[in-house]
Amino acid sequence: MRLASDLWHGLLDLLYPGRCAGCGVLYQGMLCDECRACLQPIRAVACERCGAPLVGAEPPPGGCSACRNPRAFAGLRGAFLYGGPMREAIRALKFRGRIAAARTLASLLVWAVVNADSERLSLRRIPFRKVDLVCPVPLHPRRLRARGFNQAALLAKPLASHLRATFDEGLLMRVRDTRPQPGLTARDRERNMAGAFTATEGLHPIAGATVLVVDDVATTGATMSQCAAALLGAGALRVWAVALARGVHLPDEEEPRHSSAARTTGTRRAV
Repeated sequence: MRLASDLWHGLLDLLYPGRCAGCGVLYQGMLCDECRACLQPIRAVACERCGAPLVGAEPPPGGCSACRNPRAFAGLRGAFLYGGPMREAIRALKFRGRIAAARTLASLLVWAVVNADSERLSLRRIPFRKVDLVCPVPLHPRRLRARGFNQAALLAKPLASHLRATFDEGLLMRVRDTRPQPGLTARDRERNMAGAFTATEGLHPIAGATVLVVDDVATTGATMSQCAAALLGAGALRVWAVALARGVHLPDEEEPRHSSAARTTGTRRAV
């Protein structure tokens, strides 16, 4: 069903390029005003370590189930809930090749970082001013060739420029072509991502650096943790992680969910 939907929307993108990526209405931009108003910046978290969004009245007993596994990053935060127009815009970029959406999504990530304090966003937890290096979560070379671009790099580079930090797309390499994560439980995600990345010492030394890893979507933090482990193994002082959008995961016996979580909280204009 999702593949058929992407193919249909891809055809519409070709026939009518001036359409909102969130709802499909004719619009000279990536997200119309109504879709921007529906974006949900993350403020409250259920887990201080991995930044799992708090979508209920109380944090889950015993904390985050995913973080019962060791976490290599110092902290992970998402800027927005993954659902509704945010989900559709990310899918338009990744699966329908709407490269122009990257500029809009990158500007939303920068907005969240700039306004983290004034909007009381969960991103306040990350010490952006101390970041030395910014790198994206890499794609496997096979997937990169097929897609033609790394969506995480398109988000990370503008953020690095804003932070006046060094952007280095080559700090990490994905050495295993892992299964897609959607539909996997937290335990399966951990197994899927184990040993998937290695750090590469290039033009910018990793040893002693504070590194920020950027991705488009995070759910349990398994991918970000493996990236951080590789960087720490190469001598990084500390590794923080940021995702444009954050999904909500359920216990291991249940499948992860995304869009339903986004519907449980009120909407608020982001930009």
